[in-house]
Amino acid sequence: MAEPIPTLAEGDELEVLIAEQTLTLACGEQVRVHEYTFMEGLRVDALAGAMIKRLQDLFLASAGDGADFRLQDLAAVFGEEPRLMSALLAIACGREPAWVEGLSDQDGQLLILTWWNVNRHFFVRRLVTELGARAAVRQAGDASSPGSSATATGAPTS
Repeated sequence: MAEPIPTLAEGDELEVLIAEQTLTLACGEQVRVHEYTFMEGLRVDALAGAMIKRLQDLFLASAGDGADFRLQDLAAVFGEEPRLMSALLAIACGREPAWVEGLSDQDGQLLILTWWNVNRHFFVRRLVTELGARAAVRQAGDASSPGSSATATGAPTS
């Protein structure tokens, strides 16, 4: 007998649409980390375009060789631009970048892992969009390359 298809419990729909998590820092302070809204996403795209490209390259490279990317690979990309990361984390938790920069290592690690868990779909959507665009360009290139060229055989008429 087939397993029943799981359904969303009442209230889970909003969590799926607008992901967020609340974490508790070592000092006891609670911080809500949310997925970027559309307008925040536009800002993040503008700020982090180069980093998003590096993440896309990381995902494509791991897909190409059949290996899973590692958390260390993500951390290396994130660590290349610490000021940018403090801005991205601050946007997701409604704080100032200076607040993020003042966190202990333990709290910073907890925040970045929570941020990635909540916002990974934001970056995956951009990867899927990029892959779709690349496929469309390839397909358009294939369609515009005829298998054989037609040659004129008749004399021009006036």
